[in-house]
Amino acid sequence: MMKAVYNSKKKSSFYKKERERIESRIDEPMLELVLQYLPHHQPTEQDQLETWEMVAIDLNNYQLSKTLNTTRDDEIDEVPTLTGLYIKEIYQARQDKFDEILLQKKFMGTQAVKYGFTKKTDLILYELNELNGCGVELLAKVSLENLENRLRARYFPKSAHTANGTETTEEVYKDTPTSLQEHKDNLQKLKLEIYEQELSKKNKRISQMENENKKLLDLNHDLLLELQELREKGV
Repeated sequence: MMKAVYNSKKKSSFYKKERERIESRIDEPMLELVLQYLPHHQPTEQDQLETWEMVAIDLNNYQLSKTLNTTRDDEIDEVPTLTGLYIKEIYQARQDKFDEILLQKKFMGTQAVKYGFTKKTDLILYELNELNGCGVELLAKVSLENLENRLRARYFPKSAHTANGTETTEEVYKDTPTSLQEHKDNLQKLKLEIYEQELSKKNKRISQMENENKKLLDLNHDLLLELQELREKGV
């Protein structure tokens, strides 16, 4: 019984450390993507779920990209596949923690010029917090314009308008991966590229091993000839 409890605690500790490692690794790119796509401000619940999935796919893309130059064969297999709901949970916890810090600064009378935040992740969280109210900085405005253009492209595909008022068509919006399927396709392409590179590395290693084996066989053959000559000489 005691052993089972110990193993349970050990397993729980492992998952906690693994989660902390993942959160630390994706923290900044996650916040950048949330500010870019604004998944929690999409018009419907389905749109929100799909946009969180797009954020997760881009983060998976980011993680895989970081392994392209790895020298470890097993590192790709160690990269966890993140889901939209998991990213949403991490983000909400991150935002709640930041909101507590922001509330303390306001209570202590800290000056309102972004309340002294200098770290990039804190500044992004501040902009996202402001977006929940009415204060919107430049990057947040760009995100809203992108959202507006995507909605126009979806609901008025034959005659959509950009933020500056010029008329365009839905073809404009096909140039960038704005749909969940496009994000999935891009991720599959990246995976294929990574596996092709890994296969190329392994083929090179196999070729090197074959060359080394050939050298050893040639050396062994030479040694056998020398031994045979020595025997014939009666040495």
